[in-house]
Amino acid sequence: SEVSGTVSSVKALHADVKLENRWRGRIHITEAGLQLASEGGMAAQFKPGADVQAVVLDIAHAPDGSDTGALELTMLPPSSKRLTLESTSLGDSVDGFVQQVGVDF
Repeated sequence: SEVSGTVSSVKALHADVKLENRWRGRIHITEAGLQLASEGGMAAQFKPGADVQAVVLDIAHAPDGSDTGALELTMLPPSSKRLTLESTSLGDSVDGFVQQVGVDF
């Protein structure tokens, strides 16, 4: 379903959105229609206080699978191809970036 909200903060990889009825939303850079290294990133497209319209994709979950109380949002048209586990095969080439580097235990 489509929702309207106000950008509350912008980070390198996502924008946080304040929605109606105390809901929160998150638009990840891959759902904003941006190229990762060009177009100025999230800060060029989203400014705190700006109104946005988006579509709800899912409920956001923490790495442990618990509910975060936020909604995952998209601004991509319904016809856009999304990278999913079901649509990806061994050997496929995908664009990406390093978000964090840590010690492998």
